[in-house]
Amino acid sequence: MPKKKSILNDYLSLFRKYRNGEFFPSERIFQIGFNRCGTRTLHHFFLKSGINSIHWEKGEIARKFNKRKELGQDPFSDYNGSVLSGNTFVSAFTDMMAFENESIIEPYKDFKYIFDFYPNAFYILNVRPVDNWINSRISHQQGNFYKNYSFVSSSKEIVVEFWRKEWEEHLNAVDLFFKGKRANYMKFDIENDNPRILCDFLSKKFGNVSIENYGHIKSKSKAR
Repeated sequence: MPKKKSILNDYLSLFRKYRNGEFFPSERIFQIGFNRCGTRTLHHFFLKSGINSIHWEKGEIARKFNKRKELGQDPFSDYNGSVLSGNTFVSAFTDMMAFENESIIEPYKDFKYIFDFYPNAFYILNVRPVDNWINSRISHQQGNFYKNYSFVSSSKEIVVEFWRKEWEEHLNAVDLFFKGKRANYMKFDIENDNPRILCDFLSKKFGNVSIENYGHIKSKSKAR
């Protein structure tokens, strides 16, 4: 009887691992730069390259991340996939952001927490000339995007200065964290860098990623 019980426990343990997605591939890609820096372009590039990717999801990625982090859990365990649930493993995450109760949930700024769970993942700091980024944010959502930052100020000029400061702080923090680390990390300027370097970066793990799959994708008026 003890032997049968042991076998049953082994099967239950395997089932739990299967249910929790522990048998699925662990390679993941995290875009850890700001929105309005080609996040949708990167998302479509991943999809065309056969890499399962999700983008913004109306803030749901960020909200799920936040709930998992509060529990000290893997922040992306909701995306491990399971045959039982009918969901597939998600490899790439772009535009992780949500506005909640006059605050912002920004998982891409929590790259250190992500790295604790995914030290072998691929991290892409997507950037562009800062003034172009600011202008893109100003014009986003018919010029209403800055109003999401009313908790900072009702003044567009003050919000813009807030953006400029957090841009500098975030980029410096990312560079400092990854400096000297044996990590899969790259900074990619969406306006000035050749997409071929992005292809070479990802091809190390995701097969032959073709530059033909890369192309600028404009955001939808109500999207990111």
